[in-house]
Amino acid sequence: MNSLYVAEMNVKRLEMEKGTLETDNIRLNQELSDIRERLNRLSSDVLPRLTRIEETHSTILDELKNIRQDAELLPGMFRKEAIMKNTIREESIKAIEEKRKAKQELKI
Repeated sequence: MNSLYVAEMNVKRLEMEKGTLETDNIRLNQELSDIRERLNRLSSDVLPRLTRIEETHSTILDELKNIRQDAELLPGMFRKEAIMKNTIREESIKAIEEKRKAKQELKI
């Protein structure tokens, strides 16, 4: 009789565990369904947007690189322009001076 009681208790315990496991299984299946739905949404919505963002980011980085390269060239260009202006100014002053001397020589 004692072994029958123990067996019945084991059956009841196992039935309770079965119910708990079935509940857990239902919950986990629902979570799996939710995760699959979210994955599908991410794959169809977020992934294409992320791809476009990565392309835009790459384009922006390329443009920034070009701007930096151009910025590195600017000081040299400004120096060359300043040198050229000074040379032109000096040549202009020299030409005016030569013109003045030539006029003076013609008057003499």
